[in-house]
Amino acid sequence: MRSKMFRTIFLALSLLVPPVSSAHAAPPPKAPADANWYKDALDLHQRALQELMRHEVDSAIAKLDKALAISEANKSNEYVLLTLGYLINAYTMKRDTIKVEELFDRKLELSERTYGPKSTMFAMVLNDCGDFYRQLGQFERAQPMLERALAIHSGSTGFAAMGEVAPLNNLSNLHIARGELDKAAELLERALRIQEGLLGKEHMQIAPTLSNLAVVAHHRGDLERAEEIDRRACGMIETAAPNSFSYAQCIANLGYVLQSKGELTQAKELIEKSIKIQRGALGESHPRISLTRTALGHVHQSMGDIAAAVNIYDEAIAANDRDLDMVMVAGSESQKRDFFSRIAKQTEGVVSLHLTVAPKDPAARTLALRTILRRKGKVLDAVSQNISSLRKRMSDADAELLDQLLAARADLARAVLGGVGAPPPGSPEQKRRVDDARARIDGLEKDLAKRSAEFRARGDAVTIEKVQASLSQSSALVEFIRFNPYNPNWKKRDEAWSPARYAAYVVMPSGDPEAFDLGPADAIDAKVKEFRTACADSSRTDAPLLAKALDETLLRPIMKTINALPPPPSGKPRMIFLSPDAGLNLVPFGALVDETGRHRIETFAFDYITTGRDLLRFSEEAPAPRQRSFVLANPDFGPRQPKGKVQTRFAVYFPPLPGTIEEGRVIAALLPGSTLVTETKAIERTIKDLSGPEALHMATHGFFWGEPKSMEGNTRALELEMSNVANTGSGPKTLQVPVENPLLRSGLAMAGANRREGAEDGLLTALEASGMDLWGTKLVVLSACETGLGDVAAGEGVYGLRRALSMAGAQTTLMSLWQVDDLATRDLMIKYYHQLAAGEGRVDALRTSQLALLHGKGRKHPFYWAAFVVSGDFRPVPFAIVPPGGIPPPVNPGAKGCACHVADHDQPNHVWALLLALTALARRRHHPRRFINHH
Repeated sequence: MRSKMFRTIFLALSLLVPPVSSAHAAPPPKAPADANWYKDALDLHQRALQELMRHEVDSAIAKLDKALAISEANKSNEYVLLTLGYLINAYTMKRDTIKVEELFDRKLELSERTYGPKSTMFAMVLNDCGDFYRQLGQFERAQPMLERALAIHSGSTGFAAMGEVAPLNNLSNLHIARGELDKAAELLERALRIQEGLLGKEHMQIAPTLSNLAVVAHHRGDLERAEEIDRRACGMIETAAPNSFSYAQCIANLGYVLQSKGELTQAKELIEKSIKIQRGALGESHPRISLTRTALGHVHQSMGDIAAAVNIYDEAIAANDRDLDMVMVAGSESQKRDFFSRIAKQTEGVVSLHLTVAPKDPAARTLALRTILRRKGKVLDAVSQNISSLRKRMSDADAELLDQLLAARADLARAVLGGVGAPPPGSPEQKRRVDDARARIDGLEKDLAKRSAEFRARGDAVTIEKVQASLSQSSALVEFIRFNPYNPNWKKRDEAWSPARYAAYVVMPSGDPEAFDLGPADAIDAKVKEFRTACADSSRTDAPLLAKALDETLLRPIMKTINALPPPPSGKPRMIFLSPDAGLNLVPFGALVDETGRHRIETFAFDYITTGRDLLRFSEEAPAPRQRSFVLANPDFGPRQPKGKVQTRFAVYFPPLPGTIEEGRVIAALLPGSTLVTETKAIERTIKDLSGPEALHMATHGFFWGEPKSMEGNTRALELEMSNVANTGSGPKTLQVPVENPLLRSGLAMAGANRREGAEDGLLTALEASGMDLWGTKLVVLSACETGLGDVAAGEGVYGLRRALSMAGAQTTLMSLWQVDDLATRDLMIKYYHQLAAGEGRVDALRTSQLALLHGKGRKHPFYWAAFVVSGDFRPVPFAIVPPGGIPPPVNPGAKGCACHVADHDQPNHVWALLLALTALARRRHHPRRFINHH
């Protein structure tokens, strides 16, 4: 009776799990002696599995939870493990990958403790957990698990050698996903030899291995062999299990091969049949079905049935978005990125359908743009909203977790960047510290996500109409995207995706959006790099020509649409909300030159946003500041350290910035009730301890460790010596820092940065800044070099200070794109605050300030005026800029000075004195501060 019960359970289970799974093929645990409780547990198991077959998932989970409690109460690890396996399948059907991971973590720990780290039972769980991570796209986590499972099974003889088959297949799938077809084929041929030797050549269990071999043949372009193998595999499964998921997957693979051969009708029939079987075996909402539906859309696209393709893609995208929302609410940032990367190609696919196949089809355009609006910048949104929801309802436990996360990020920064007392770069001890900090960060991020998920409000789905409603009549959204065109008729893997291109979707306040294919991404990125290089070097005379050439590529194609906007009242410029992608995040669009020779900033205002969804947030109620403004200037970086004293990946020297003290005093005087910290008090801790200041202004060195670049004499950046990480000898020097986390490559220098001692080492990395409390902060001004730079990622913006401050809660950030001129920056900053005080918006105030420099004497080159951009809310700041008494009087422009906005009011004498002193300093121009030298 008991044996029959287990056969029923495992037969049902075979319909619910992937075909290459090993843990559930293990024999059931023996019944405990002199105990009847297990009968109750098994009865609950059987009823739950029957409900899962009917897709009654919640009811099944309730029964399995009861069975788990019974097994735990009776301290039966074997039955706890059995129940955990069933719960994993139930939550897989529920699309709750976060819960599945929790259950796998528990099952791994318990199986290792129960059976031992070299047991085959533990290896089976390792295999299934590794394949779970593989399907999530977390290959770095999956591969070690699968390889460890394989190593445990290796060397087994007789029928026990079958244990190797599952990890061999799953590892092969990982290599296929990476395009490593030779490695995949080697593993699969090994698995097939084992299976055929033990089972014969016609056994059904060989079919998944054959099917994977057919995938390799398909990707290599050997379509005849792929079809032959697929038909053999499908025939084996059809006889024994025609309604199983294994058969559904096999005939889908055969359909993909036939599509490549041009046999579209047969391909369509097979894929439709596969979807029907999957629905019966897995349930309508299973994530695997959306993948097959996407493939069906490809077939309809190949057949020229665009309407059907759009409808099918729409359904598949909606299903994936439900999964995306689930993962975005919980899980660590790395988990969010990994999952997002899995579905990024789906976004590119619908953009490709619209722009390369059906550019005039309204439904295709709507689907492409809506998908971009809903997915672009999704990871940043999710991380920010997790922390935001926590801060709204912060408990002592939540605060403790946030503090631990901030400490772990600081530990990672110290472990990677080094300092006094740090282990040598590249040493085993450094690796241990880095790994430990990473693990702590990952765990804390997951814990915080769980806490925030329970009270995070789910927003309404973003629509094009809602975005249009958020635009004024004189503004437009330009949503850029970098995409690879997809060829659904590919015959081998290399033909599937064409080289990347840039496109722009323009959304106006009313009417249909328009789309523009801007051209090959590599060529555009090269133009961007050349233009940025010219902008950052005031001796270059070709900047206007390069600006005009880049404008011709990026803006001129869309200008007919943009120029249709009615002019705003009061002579203000039209507003363009720019949502750049990839390398376009680093373009100073205002410095581009139109066909008449005018800079675009002279006719337009530009606001940089991560995604068009940001426009919807501008109308939401924002958190209120919790303290007055904070200004940091002229940190005491300390003396230059002797070579070899500080163990770092690179020797860093930050020269003093005595001139910033005047900038800091003036800004602080213009911000009522503000706090000014300078010199030895300008330490990391003062910034990390802030709690939502109205405004945060930091005048210090910025750093971005990326590609080598030329320097200007009077800039706000660091002097940097790179050391060979492998040894301290005479190895080659390079600025390409091998730092894995991009948020460690940029940041700000604080007091003590040259000493690099203690817990606060003087380097506030972007990773550490992301943990600051800036919820309620309306404006962050980074009066430093290259604070807008970072690693760029398609669909996710810039991984640097720009991203970190958004994660921390800042509503608007003013930042720079290259090493800025010291005195021009000082002039621009003072002018900027005056314009804010006059009631201008955060974007318009910067534009006015930049135009003052552009039209001033000796500063027409973009190097002086174009480096700074605004990202975030464009509206006026909702707090006072000057103390009661009025706005400062006019300051006559000097040789290199600025003409400030004037109003007929008095200003306290101490502010007048500071402004006059600052103007005098600007005229003398003999403080060569914030410079960078590379050796």
